Amino acid sequence: RRARGRSGIVDRRAARPGDVVTIDFALTPEDGYIPHPLFDTSGSSVSFVLGWGNYLPGLHDLVEGMRPGESVRGSSVDAGWGQRNPALVAEVSKARLSSASSALKVGDELELAG
Repeated sequence: RRARGRSGIVDRRAARPGDVVTIDFALTPEDGYIPHPLFDTSGSSVSFVLGWGNYLPGLHDLVEGMRPGESVRGSSVDAGWGQRNPALVAEVSKARLSSASSALKVGDELELAG
C-alpha cells in the first residue's frame, strides 16, 4: 500500500478504509477450479479504495491492517467470491440465445448480460 502525504513521503502505517491501496496479486487454481477472472491479468498490480466494496469483498478484509511490504499467501477464493450457490444457477433454452448459439455444445459456460 502506498499513501502519499503532502510532503510526498510514503506513509508506512497500516491500511485502513478509505486508503487507496496498490497490491500485486496472482490467482491460481484451487483443486482444479479456475474462477472467472475479475482482473485483467495475474501477476500485476491493481489499485482500489479500501472498504468501498469494489473488487472482491474478501480482498478488502485481507488487505485492511496490512503495512506496505507485507504479503498474504494461500487465501481461498471463498474469501472473495463466496461458495457456489446452486440457487443462482439458471438454465436458458438455446432458442432464447442469438444466432451465434449454433456453435454451443452441452457443458459450455456462458456469461449472460441483462
